[in-house]
Amino acid sequence: MKSFLAGCGAVVVLVVVVVGALLLWAFHRGAAEQEAFYRAVDSGNVDEVMALLDTELQQAIDAPVLAVWVKAMQTRLGKCKGLRATDFNTSTQIKDGVKMTESRGTVRFEQGDAESELVLRDGKIIQFHVQSDKLVDWFTELSDTALYEKQAEDCLTKIMTGKIDEARAMMHEELQKVLTAEQLQAFLDSALPESGAMKGLALESKEFRPGNPPELDLKYTIECEKKPMPARIGFQFVDLKGHLVSVSISPPES
Repeated sequence: MKSFLAGCGAVVVLVVVVVGALLLWAFHRGAAEQEAFYRAVDSGNVDEVMALLDTELQQAIDAPVLAVWVKAMQTRLGKCKGLRATDFNTSTQIKDGVKMTESRGTVRFEQGDAESELVLRDGKIIQFHVQSDKLVDWFTELSDTALYEKQAEDCLTKIMTGKIDEARAMMHEELQKVLTAEQLQAFLDSALPESGAMKGLALESKEFRPGNPPELDLKYTIECEKKPMPARIGFQFVDLKGHLVSVSISPPES
């Protein structure tokens, strides 16, 4: 009986040691992934941050907006100083051959702490969330609007050249509901005889408005063979992506 009891005790110690080792491994694994993410953020290189993301998440993020967020992280929180080990959890599970890892906890920065959560699928980030009072209303500027100018100009060009379905595919689904293909075609049918075919586009002004949600307003002149037409394209920003939410083209002045 004594040997049996001693054996049971040894098993208990072994289990405790194994569990402790697994917890330590999980912490270091989650810590390594968090630290890699914040090293990329600290670098200020948006491409480095994007490289850590899953392809699906990359498509849901616009690089110019991510650049603004990275800059806000640097100016408001400073460089990452490490994780708070007493307030950090990591879990990993494998299902159908896919490894999902979730880590969350407190990350220390030069100018304060933030709550950080990362979710990875097979080593690539599919979700990240950083929460701090210092990051409230971080989206206050947008210096690089080239991506949205290109989208606006592509959309206007497609409309003016009769590629209505392609133009509508660029629009947010809510705009698609209110701006039908029939409406756009009817506008072309009435405006083109007076304006003539499109010859080019000129960006007249752009205005970024911080708020909830932030917005970008682009005003153009559509240069045509006979008479020009003013146009306006609007974007709204949700999370880290801009959505084309408004299109306005005025007919030529009589």
